[in-house]
Amino acid sequence: MKRPDIDQNAKPLFVSSSNPGSSTAWACVVYSLVPLLGIVFVPLAFAFSIYSVLRTTGSSGFRNGIKLFMVAVVILFAQLGLWWLLFLIPEMAGRS
Repeated sequence: MKRPDIDQNAKPLFVSSSNPGSSTAWACVVYSLVPLLGIVFVPLAFAFSIYSVLRTTGSSGFRNGIKLFMVAVVILFAQLGLWWLLFLIPEMAGRS
């Protein structure tokens, strides 16, 4: 039995993009997933996704920029919820 070629079935983990704004926005979105610390990267993800939308020439780059913006919005609300809990829990403990 012959082993299939490894490169034939391999899929790249990170697809290179011709749009540097989209690549940078994706990196910021990934870094913004860090709980509590990620709030620093959410504004950068917004900025680079908007840059990607405005500077793109093809429809796929436009869609990627919009998707990254929407993911950044979701992460922003999650990060704000975590920060809210960070201040709410000690208050609740002080009331007991």
